Amino acid sequence: MHLFTQIFLKILYSLHHVSQRFFYPLYLICLKRAIILHLLIHLKSTRHDIIHAQDPLSLQCARVLKYLQGTKLALTVHGFLAAETLIKFKSSSLFLKNFLLAEEKKAYSLADQITCVEARRKKHVLKLINNSRKVISQANFIDGSMFKKKPAKFFDAALPTFRFKILNPKRLIESSDLSTYLDAANRVQQVRNDIAFILTGSGHLKKQIREEIRKRKLKNAFLFDPIPHHVMPVAYNSVDLIVITSRPIGGVTEGISISILEAMASEKPVIASAVGGSLSIISDGQDGYLIPPSDPVTLAEKILELIENKTLRIEMGRNARKKILLKYERDEAIERILMIYQKTLQNTY
Repeated sequence: MHLFTQIFLKILYSLHHVSQRFFYPLYLICLKRAIILHLLIHLKSTRHDIIHAQDPLSLQCARVLKYLQGTKLALTVHGFLAAETLIKFKSSSLFLKNFLLAEEKKAYSLADQITCVEARRKKHVLKLINNSRKVISQANFIDGSMFKKKPAKFFDAALPTFRFKILNPKRLIESSDLSTYLDAANRVQQVRNDIAFILTGSGHLKKQIREEIRKRKLKNAFLFDPIPHHVMPVAYNSVDLIVITSRPIGGVTEGISISILEAMASEKPVIASAVGGSLSIISDGQDGYLIPPSDPVTLAEKILELIENKTLRIEMGRNARKKILLKYERDEAIERILMIYQKTLQNTY
């Protein structure tokens, strides 16, 4: 994309603070036009049988190839464009909501095939279009071979005095419910001083979380810089268990958490909030624990239970990896996706 175009789009986006009702829709319209022009310049000379988009706006941009070349369009729905945008902007604008829902509906109608990563995403799509024939479910997946259990000491140099370590790898945003995690750390701190509560990730709440740790005088809570994805297998193997806190925001819940899948593949028991996709991944008491959202008391209890019972940690971890390799392994998912492509190309989905 031309530098001038990038600068223009950045300026438009920054102006949404002035008027979300006007500037953000204008930004999206201009962004789509710029991407369509880019596709025409760089891709029109090569024939594409199918394009697989990962969000509704990208799919709309690819429609130019559908019209010019007869390219089939596949879409994976990971979230809720309208609802998540309103949450991001802390907006209640009915105009913006309706504009974004219309954008979603355009994409879903245009797509030849739609894959939803979780049941509520599928329900949302079917509310906007009346075509269940082309909408299917396919959970997120990972490469289980990347996350094998092996000894690692990623955090030991920074936290040498802590015998046990807990990791919460969530983004530093409101829906990650990190205050509950810190509340649990405070409760555990009252009874044990050898358990470190680790946070790592990016997000606009970084300063707020640092300040919360300081004000609460949490000597067992530590905020690390974001860890590159290729290093995450080492990070998972350097802790005793994983905590994934989450809470609904504006009616939106998290889908199939990649962090949960990766942690379970690393043979680590996961304690997760019982919302969204975690309900379909974790079997409570078998390969992890599900707790009520925003419940630091139960979270602290489950943490102490697992820390004090090594046999249970090992058993849950083994069960967790078995489940991932059986249901969420990349190679099997790729085979299913290739079948979806074939059916889409043959109009037999």
